[in-house]
Amino acid sequence: MAFIQSNGDTLTNEKLVMLGKDKEWKYQKTQTLIEYKYFPDTVNLKRYIDPRVAYQERKIKNIKKKTKGKRGWDNYTWIDNHEITGKVITDSSFWIHPPRSNQYAYHYMNAYTEINFNQLSLGGAWKSNLIIMRGMPSNKEFIGTKNDVFKVTEKLSIDFNGKILTDCWRIEITSKHNKQEKTTAEFIFSETHGFLKMDYLFYDGVRINYVLKDILVSGK
Repeated sequence: MAFIQSNGDTLTNEKLVMLGKDKEWKYQKTQTLIEYKYFPDTVNLKRYIDPRVAYQERKIKNIKKKTKGKRGWDNYTWIDNHEITGKVITDSSFWIHPPRSNQYAYHYMNAYTEINFNQLSLGGAWKSNLIIMRGMPSNKEFIGTKNDVFKVTEKLSIDFNGKILTDCWRIEITSKHNKQEKTTAEFIFSETHGFLKMDYLFYDGVRINYVLKDILVSGK
């Protein structure tokens, strides 16, 4: 995952592991668990400025306050190494909460990771909307209503780890928040392998880019 600042500089380039589970998510019984494991760029994250004012203030306070007798980055308690959230998978659709910890709080503002399988054809399209409520720490800057439009624009063949996947689609997304400027995204989605690439451009010029490196099946 590359986090690119509005001036074009790459702040972090990290690995993310995503683990899907069948267990119910306790906050929403209709969803099952997904766990994100972060591998933070512990040097460059010190320069990250969060768009949520309360979060940024807490981060600065904790960076200044080290555990007595210890000097490691792990003692900066504002950063998360994992996150558990929810997903919904049916025969006709796939919907998942994106990673939203650390610098990935930006994902509150974009369209969530979603596919409507019945619309996977040239010209296919669907819409979604979401009411963003207050979270912890305060994310009042993000509170509001977000409307998303997904458009399927191209059928592709992609080389994934030496295998040519002929079932790939380019999907372009626009998200409009009632308080912020629009956020756009582009997904490259394979019907057999999932999301191969996800590129986001946020309302303030920040970019987040994802590239799928590998898929591991549990027990193998």
